[in-house]
Amino acid sequence: MTRPIDMARLQKRVALVCFSHSIGGLELSTIRIAQAMEKRGVSIVIIVPGSSPLEQRARESNLHVIAITPRWKYGDISAAFN
Repeated sequence: MTRPIDMARLQKRVALVCFSHSIGGLELSTIRIAQAMEKRGVSIVIIVPGSSPLEQRARESNLHVIAITPRWKYGDISAAFN
């Protein structure tokens, strides 16, 4: 018999992945969404290309950032998993 899950103790965790090297509407929306979700108690990590304007903006916003080097501009699933 399994024990019921205590939903109050589970913290939601979300990773937002954006491999763009520019800074525009999509990238700024990523920052806004991350900030809004953190205010609601969700643990957020933003995965972005290193040395990108988005990485800089996310760090300035005190968000948890993981900088990676994707091999492809779009859909590099293996880089996101790493």
